[in-house]
Amino acid sequence: MRRPRFRTIVILFLLALLSGIGYVAWVILDFPPPGLILSYGLPPAGGPTGRTDEVEGVTYIELSPGYFRMGSHDLCERGDLIGRFSEMFGLSWGVPPEHKGGECPTRWVELEEPFWIAATEIPNEVFERMGGTWERSPYSKEDRQPAGRVSWRKARKFCDWLTERADGTFRLPTEAEWEYAARAGTTGKWSFGNSEKLLGAHAWFADNSVDDPHDVGTKLPNPWGLFDMHGNVWEWVADEAHEDYTGAPRTGEAWAAGDPEFRVFRGGGCMVGADDCRSSQRRWTTPKRRITYIGVRPVMERP
Repeated sequence: MRRPRFRTIVILFLLALLSGIGYVAWVILDFPPPGLILSYGLPPAGGPTGRTDEVEGVTYIELSPGYFRMGSHDLCERGDLIGRFSEMFGLSWGVPPEHKGGECPTRWVELEEPFWIAATEIPNEVFERMGGTWERSPYSKEDRQPAGRVSWRKARKFCDWLTERADGTFRLPTEAEWEYAARAGTTGKWSFGNSEKLLGAHAWFADNSVDDPHDVGTKLPNPWGLFDMHGNVWEWVADEAHEDYTGAPRTGEAWAAGDPEFRVFRGGGCMVGADDCRSSQRRWTTPKRRITYIGVRPVMERP
């Protein structure tokens, strides 16, 4: 009787050991959490449902739930295997991961609910229908150029105005939603890959814009049909500013509480270089500040 019992204990011990080794290896290699794979499959996961709608002359595209690895895949250097293993246990062996700047550390983020996002930035002719004291930017005067000099608070008011007029609830995208839409299932610096030579076909930025925004939707869209996610004007998101992603949510909710001093904007603009138009690029300023090259791209929720 003792021998079978001993064998059972050994087998259970070996299974536990293998499970632990497998878990550590899974984390070190940065594979998606098994639960996300079971729910959505291997990445890329999520994307357009095929449904579109038009609100105030702007097309909205519905995106399905899914997941992606959020943050910089370039500035968050992974180190070597020994370094990643030892970091988990507070050791200093090998070359540990190195996090450079506010786009790190990368993390797997799940978008649990579908949402609709504007296919373009909101142009002047639509934004000014809200009325009030807003005036067109002197550098973006034409009807189809994106609205600029939009403060975070004004962008929120515009979303509230849309909610009163349309069948849906409008708001600013969260950072996770924005990057999920901008990456469109890709993992490179930009939604089309890592070649800076291709950026001019997809974005208005410092090299081709003559420092002025251009009509929305005139460059190539990303793989999910969204225009100007790189360049033209920056776009407000709902989140408050944090120095990096340490402690950030792993779902699509906004990382915000109360009335923070700074809010985040994403996407790059017509006056910045290619590196500032990357999918993971993020900056922040005060919510009442009106900067010439910051606009808005709302999202819509429907039951």
